[in-house]
Amino acid sequence: MSTTIRLFFLSLLAVSLSGCGFSLRGSTSAMDETVSVYLNAQNPSDATAVSIRQALENSGVSVVQSDSADYTLALSAEQFSARPTTVNGRARAAQYELVLAIEFSLQQADTLLIPEETLAANRSYFEDLANISGSNEEQILLRTEMRTELVDKVIRRVATAAENASP
Repeated sequence: MSTTIRLFFLSLLAVSLSGCGFSLRGSTSAMDETVSVYLNAQNPSDATAVSIRQALENSGVSVVQSDSADYTLALSAEQFSARPTTVNGRARAAQYELVLAIEFSLQQADTLLIPEETLAANRSYFEDLANISGSNEEQILLRTEMRTELVDKVIRRVATAAENASP
């Protein structure tokens, strides 16, 4: 009897979640696979630009090298900054705030869908003076995580704008 009730509530939950449009992050395609995007990056070899290109291609979007694409995604070079937020007893920085930002815009033909906008990802970390190498590795890891977050933000923002612009 109790397994029947559990099964009923489990199936009711599954139907409710699918009915409301719930899906796991990254489980749906970012954009319609029939569109093409011209990625106009200020620095095409920039790690964020490369990651955005890969994310678009992985979702099935054609990334082309001409202005005749359906959409033009303009990217600035990524901007990274680290600023001390706390100091230790020796008046040395103990904690840093890391910020990774990128400016982008999206255009469809002559229509500006997303005017120049800045997205940023922030992290903070404590610098261990006894283990400088470990602190440097942690900063590299945090920078990679921030880049992944920025790429996800840009792709979601572009996909939403492209979806709303489609007739």
